[in-house]
Amino acid sequence: MENFLWFTAPINEHGIIPLPVNKKSQTIFNSTDDIAKRAVNWIAAPSWTGKIVDEIHGELLSFEEVSGLIGQQLDKDIQIMELSDEQSVESYTQPHIGFSEHYAKLFNELHRGIDNKVLVPEFKVTAESGVQEQFSSFVKTKF
Repeated sequence: MENFLWFTAPINEHGIIPLPVNKKSQTIFNSTDDIAKRAVNWIAAPSWTGKIVDEIHGELLSFEEVSGLIGQQLDKDIQIMELSDEQSVESYTQPHIGFSEHYAKLFNELHRGIDNKVLVPEFKVTAESGVQEQFSSFVKTKF
């Protein structure tokens, strides 16, 4: 979820979230707070063996739904601006963002994996793998 804070300037200035992903694509969104809490619980548990036992499953949303939640909070129309891989590399390697070209290409690969449904959960969703913070509450506190 916190990755959307990178887009504060284009959201406020142009009403866009520029990403190399289709707005209809869906993925699971987690808050870093939920990740940290889960990690502490795993590590502090008497049964911890040092092995991953499950994964955190956040809220399944499309990027269009995310832009809608942000727009609702800011009371303005926010759209996903789908970048080509080339546009993304050019944009994200600018000094104000600072990705290396290698990282920008990996960023594209991640988003294309979401588009192509290659990036999927590895473990079954369980009651324990859920999260506390929904995207709507994240937006209310961070935007």
